[in-house]
Parts: sequence; C-alpha cells; structure tokens
Amino acid sequence: MTDRWDPGTWDWKQGQSIEALTGQTVGFVAFGKIPQTFAKLAEGFDFEYLTYDPYIQTEDLAEFPVTKVEWETLLETSDIVSIHTPLVEETRHMFDTEAFEMMKSSAILINTARGPIVDESALNTALQNNAIGGAGLDVMETEPTYDSPLFEREETVITPHVAWYSESSLAKLRRKTAENITRYLQDESPHGFANEASIQE
Repeated sequence: MTDRWDPGTWDWKQGQSIEALTGQTVGFVAFGKIPQTFAKLAEGFDFEYLTYDPYIQTEDLAEFPVTKVEWETLLETSDIVSIHTPLVEETRHMFDTEAFEMMKSSAILINTARGPIVDESALNTALQNNAIGGAGLDVMETEPTYDSPLFEREETVITPHVAWYSESSLAKLRRKTAENITRYLQDESPHGFANEASIQE
C-alpha cells in the first residue's frame, strides 16, 4: 500500500496498512469507572485487558475481564495503552523515555486523562525513533497549546480536551452540578465523590 491516500480515487489498496483490533491487548493505566465502562462497551472486539493500578485489589476486578499486572508487564505486552490515572506527583511524566523504550514498537498510546502524565518531548523522540507506533492525545502538558512538534507528526491524533463532549453530556454536566449543590445544602453526599472519607462531620 502507498503512504498517502489520493482523494477521489476509489481503491482500497491506497493508504497505510490497517491492523485489526480484534484480539489485541489493551493496557489500562488505572482501572476506575471510565476504563471499567470501556471494557464492557468493547466486548465485541475480543480484547485482552490488562491493568496497572496499585490502588485496586485483585478481588475488586472479579466482575471484569481484566488481569492486574506490574507496570513493566503492561508496557511490554499491550498493543494499546490507555491512560486513566489522576495527575499526582507520582504520575507526572510517568510516560518518559524509559517507559516508551519498554513499549512495543507498534503500540498506540491514548491519553484522555491529564497532559503532564506524558513527557511530550520523550513522546516526540519515541515517535521519531519508531519506538512506538502512534499516539492519540486529548490532553497536553500545557493547555491551550498552539505550537508543538507533535502537531506535525502523522502518527498522532490530537484533540483539544474534548473527549468528554456531546450535547447530552454537556447538559448532564450542568444538571449534575446543580444537583450536587442541592444535595450539599440538604446535608446529603454529592454524586461522584472522589474522597468522601476526607469530609469530617
């Protein structure tokens, strides 16, 4: 196949080769509600799921088709690595040169969590050196970003922090905010509490 698609030509043999998703290994960095939903929605692709999450117990994964593994195993084994961890000091630049060197040369990195989890300079170098196959980024180290060498790379898809967006999700976001204010004023626990135990009576 050729490297470029020629617009207006009806020929499937043009363009880059496309690998089938079926049977590939997806590695989740953290396994909270979003990746749990991902795993349920994508059942038809027959993915193998791995997760690196030091804060979740193996027994808590019993209802999900996912195997808890060490960090190195996730990087070395996954065809797709999807980031879902929060940004804290221990996850800042979690994906650095060393991490990219452990990944498959064909692996795809997806970051819909927080930009600084990925060292963008190291990512750009990894792509230049064919250390990984590509990246899909919905978040960047600095936002908004208007100038990045990653913008020029054909192996990247970059969106401006909009992975959450739809008209219905926007309406839901506004409704949930109003409901949480009401619940708080009525001495009830808000929806989606990240650390309820931290609130003192």
